[in-house]
Order: sequence, then structure tokens, then C-alpha cells
Amino acid sequence: MFLKKKRGLFFMFTALSAASFIASCGGITESSSNSTANATSRFGDVFFIHFADVHLTNDTEVGDVFGGTIPPVKTMNEAISQVISLEPDLLVDTGDIVALADSHDLDTDERWYRLVNATILSPIQSATIPFLFAPGNHDPAGIKYYNATSPETKDPRYDNGLIFEYIDKGMTKTYYSYTKGKYHFIMLDPEEIPETGYRTVKLPDDELDWLKQDLAAHSDDFMVIAYHQPLGSWDNDSYSAFMEAVKPYKSHMLIIAGHTHDNRLIYRDGIPEYQDGALCGDWWQTGKTPDGNPMGYAVYYIKDGKVERFYKGIETTKQINLLSPVDVVMSEPKSLDLNVYYANKTISSVIYKVDNGTAHSLSFEEVSAPGISWYHVNGTLEPTEIDDKNHNVLVSVKTSDGDYYNRTIVYKFSKNPFMTISEITNDTNFNNYYGRFVKVNATITNVAYDGNLLTLKDSTGEIVVWAGDCHHPDFSVGDEIVMRGQVTAFRGTKELKLVSADDVNIWGHADVDSEVIKLDNIEEAYEDFSQLENKYVQVSGIVTGVFGNLITIQDTTRGIALWLGEIEHPTVSLGDNVTAAGELTTYNNMTEIVVGKSDDFNISGSSDVPSPIPVVYDILCKLEKWDNLLGNTPQIPTPGGKNGTTEDFTRPS
Repeated sequence: MFLKKKRGLFFMFTALSAASFIASCGGITESSSNSTANATSRFGDVFFIHFADVHLTNDTEVGDVFGGTIPPVKTMNEAISQVISLEPDLLVDTGDIVALADSHDLDTDERWYRLVNATILSPIQSATIPFLFAPGNHDPAGIKYYNATSPETKDPRYDNGLIFEYIDKGMTKTYYSYTKGKYHFIMLDPEEIPETGYRTVKLPDDELDWLKQDLAAHSDDFMVIAYHQPLGSWDNDSYSAFMEAVKPYKSHMLIIAGHTHDNRLIYRDGIPEYQDGALCGDWWQTGKTPDGNPMGYAVYYIKDGKVERFYKGIETTKQINLLSPVDVVMSEPKSLDLNVYYANKTISSVIYKVDNGTAHSLSFEEVSAPGISWYHVNGTLEPTEIDDKNHNVLVSVKTSDGDYYNRTIVYKFSKNPFMTISEITNDTNFNNYYGRFVKVNATITNVAYDGNLLTLKDSTGEIVVWAGDCHHPDFSVGDEIVMRGQVTAFRGTKELKLVSADDVNIWGHADVDSEVIKLDNIEEAYEDFSQLENKYVQVSGIVTGVFGNLITIQDTTRGIALWLGEIEHPTVSLGDNVTAAGELTTYNNMTEIVVGKSDDFNISGSSDVPSPIPVVYDILCKLEKWDNLLGNTPQIPTPGGKNGTTEDFTRPS
């Protein structure tokens, strides 16, 4: 949406398409205030806000859609109020603005877009703040809900129709550019590639051609390119083509993205790509992003090409944001860089202490943007003793009126760069390390989700690794790897996240079998859940419910849900005899098995449909994925009725 301000500012808006670029996926949490790009006096200044991954839904349904407990509308009302009070030159949103439009019906999707219009767009429009939008992978309506022959695909709301109706009104392209003074903003929309499990995107040729023309037409402007998926998710051809297109302008350019919900800076051939944290955090569940930052948004102030950035929590009035070092293990002195914010306060000193020892002063400099101020803090962090132990680094901020604000950061001082898996998964350590990086030396015991979900094992334990947000080697069971990963969690499961292909190396291969635990019956999944959680298990049973990509099966002991949404699978019908292997986990307090590979789901004939064991209906009552399911009319036999009958299922209240 393009909205002119009432101030005497120059704006230009042109329809266009854009492309992004891919390079290495590094790992730094937040940009430092001294990031520059050809700092000269020719650009003037611009002040803007970046929103990423709002995933807006009603407060009353956030539990059903995401298993969340934090009210989205109430939270976004506060965020919008803050943005309006800052009076930015513009607001950039890099997509996933609605809950999950791609996997829901069109009526639900339109209701969410109306909610976005009322909660976000209308207030921003009333404040005459231009709103720029790059769609996310969950914004196109119904594209993963309806099959190709469904009549709904002809509905004008389908795919990008609701974007054009409620956000980019009057437009026919989801890529375009916008100029404010000497700053040129390019909004791009790369496309998901279904064959990669929708984990990789590409830049269409027509969008790339448009991008080249637009860049050439604004070659003297400072470029801000915005898109949803970071370059680590782009296919090689699109990445190479994009990098070649932007290369002549790299000295006066930055890129902003969303999608990962994390807050980090990655350099792509010298160009900074800022991945900003999600306003919904971890999908409205805990109030923090997957990398441990508060739910929030990024503030950018660029003056004469010098980029100043601060990640602001929605409900915070004081923050100490760690920029570096972000690796847990330290063996030598490192530069300590922080961004410090204390609303309406003047900072008088910043110090750090290791284990409450000697105080070391840190230098600081105020960054004054038009609507907000923060401080960039730096100095040298020196390990006190290299003893293979954790040490508490206390950072203490003092204000001119005598207030204090502290943050404790835990580092391990060691010459050994690697940590054991049991060290990482230890509850205390996991909480202390959350959002930061560790290195492991381990063996891959399972590969799923098109090679993007790994299980690593060393002599002390095992942990799940998510590698779906960046390019990486082709992994195989038995690969022996060294990996640097970010400590995080997904729906309560402890895991590491690979954020760069440069952070992993396959150094050998062991002759090991994929560790699939074959259960004698489904009841074992419940009885031994504490030992089996996040492990790859195999069960067999008869299908008693079909709900698109979610099915329920049961044997003589119990029933369980199988999620098939990550794989290609045959049509499933009531009574099918199924053997399936996948990760045993929970989703919103519901035990389920997530099948990770097509080969791990097999149908071997059919049987009479048994009367569903009551637990199957318990599962369906708990099913928070209900509104996310793909497919058409659910199938379920009526309890106590004739086996094999198929009726519409109404979720019990």
C-alpha cells in the first residue's frame, strides 16, 4: 500500500518487481550501530520501521491456530501505537502478515485480511505513514489448502487476490519500488518451489529483468531491498543472478528480510542482510523470538549512507541487546558489542564484571534517531580463567539519575571449541545459552524433511537440528560432522538451528543405520514418551480418521495422530493398514508422529474400520491444527455407528 504523508517530503512510487541475493548464512544477532555503506553526504537521511512475521489472528483463536497464549490483536495495537508515536518516514513489512492464509479456506483468509486492515493498515494510513509490503510464504490465500482442480482456484481472492484487495490496493504485481529523497526501496516477492517442500524460493525471470532496470534507473540512490525469505533460502540460480544484478551498487545498499523469526545480521558478499525478529515471536507462544529476543520490530536510521539499527521489544522500556560475541565458548579476548536502550533516560556508565569480580568500563555512544535514542556500547571482554567452566558476565548500565539495569550473559571459557550434546541440553545451560551459538562434533543418525531436519548423536546424547533456513550439503545417515548451530527450541523441543552453509563440515562417514525405534504397539508411545520424545519411532495401525494431511490410526491398544504435511504421500482412506515412522512429539499438548520422509509412510492393504477408540476423539478435540489442515471433507467413522461410514466432522466445543 502507498500512502503519501502530509509533510513536505518527496515520494515517488513505481510498480516493479524485485529479486534478492544469496550468499553465506552467517550468525550475528543484531547489527552494530557502525555498519556503513559508502557513508557520504549525498544521501541525506531516512528513518523507517521494519515489521516481520506478524501472523495476525484474533485473540480468541490464537490457541486454535498456533497453540499461542499471547493476544495478537492487543499486542499489535500496542506496537502500532508505538510506531505512530515515533513518526517514521515509512513502515516496511516483509510478509507473513496474516496467520496462515496459505493453508486455510478463503473465507477464513479474508477475515484475517480484514483484521490486518483494521489493526495495522488503517491506523498507519490515518497517521499518513507510507506502508510498503513484501508478501511472505503464508500470505497467498488458499494455495496449500485447495488442490489444482478446486473451483476455489478461480475465486478472485485466491493466491494474491486478498493482498491486492486489502494491502496493495489497485496493484497487479507483488513487487514494486518506492523512493523517498535519495533512498530507494525495492519490495521483492520470490516464489516458493514446491519440489523442495516449499523450503526454497526462486526469483522469476520477469521479476529479475524488472529489478535490473529499476536498479539502473536509481543507480545514484541508496538502495534498501526488502523481501521475506532470506537469501539462504534462495535457489542457486536465483542467488547467483541476483548477486550479479546488485553487484554494481553494493557500496550503497542494504537488505532486510524476515521469515526465520530470528534477529541477526549476515553479510552477503559485503552487503548487510538484516533478518529482523518476529512481532509474533515464536508464533504467539512465549513472548520471545526463537533466538531469545522479545517480540518486537527493528528501527532503522540511515544518515548519509551510515546505517544505525536497533531491535526494539514491543513491551520493553529497557534493553541490553548482545551483538557480539554470540558464541558461547571463548578462549581469548573478544570485542564486546551491545546496544542499550533505556526509555527517557540518559546513560552515564556501562561496566561488566566476570563472576562479580573486577569492574571493567565500556565505552558508549548515543545514537539519536528522530523518534528514539539508544546507545552503542563496546569494549573488550577478557576471560578470567580458561578452565572449561561456565562464567557469568554481568553487564550493568547506570543512568544519570542513579537507576541501574543489568543483564547476565553466560560464557564457557575453554580452549576446546566443541561442546557435548548433553552439556547443551542440560536445562540450566540450555536456558543460559538460548539464542546463541555452540559447536558440536557428532554423527547424523536420522535425516528427514527433505534433508532439512537432522538428529545428531555423540557419546553423551542426541539433539534435533533444523537446517531448512539456509543452503547446506546433502546430509546422509552416518555422516560425521562438525557444526556451529544456534541454541533454540521449536514448540518446546530443544534443538540447534543451522544458519549458514559455512557453519557445517562433513568430515567423515560411519556405517550406522538410521535409528528408527520400532514400537510393539501405539500405547508404548505414551507410556515411554519421556524417553522417546523427539526420537524417530515406527508404529502400525488402521486409519480411523482422515483430515487432509493429518490422519489418526489405532491398534488394539490406543490411537495416535500422524502428520503427513511434510511429505508427498498417497491418498489415504478409512481402513487403510498403515505403517509409519517419524518424530514423536507433541503439538499443543497433543501427542503425534510427524512423518519426515515419503519412504517412511506405507499402506499395505485395508481392513474393516474399527469403532474409534475414545482416545481418537480426544485427539481431535485437542487438535489445534484443525484449521491448518489441507484437503477437503474430513473422513471419520461415527462412534457406535456402522463401521466405514464417512461423515463430516464437527470439532467438539
